Amino acid sequence: MKMCLHATLALILLSSGSSLALAAPPRLGGPLVDGSVVRVQGCGVHFFIAYGNTFELAEWLGGDPVRETEVLQTTDSTTTFEREGRLTVTDLATGRTVDVYIDKALMNRTEFDRTIALTCH
Repeated sequence: MKMCLHATLALILLSSGSSLALAAPPRLGGPLVDGSVVRVQGCGVHFFIAYGNTFELAEWLGGDPVRETEVLQTTDSTTTFEREGRLTVTDLATGRTVDVYIDKALMNRTEFDRTIALTCH
């Protein structure tokens, strides 16, 4: 829907003789790694990243706070969500970078549920 709106708007402006530089829509997949934000009430600065069939427990360190269902993308093709440690990622909803710390990586659904019970009050 958003892509159709961009294309329609560009066509209207171009046919009227106006020029407009439209930003390309965020590209998911490809060489960079994407993960969706999962927020759980009571977790404070902690949130989860759904990545493939796994979940990562992350702590927000700085930058814009992330919201539920926003997509985070690693900043280069060698960085992944598959390890614990500090990462700088791009929030595709805002285009801004976010500093996070992955506290626990590669959790299955059972570990995810257990971590929620231990971390979020």
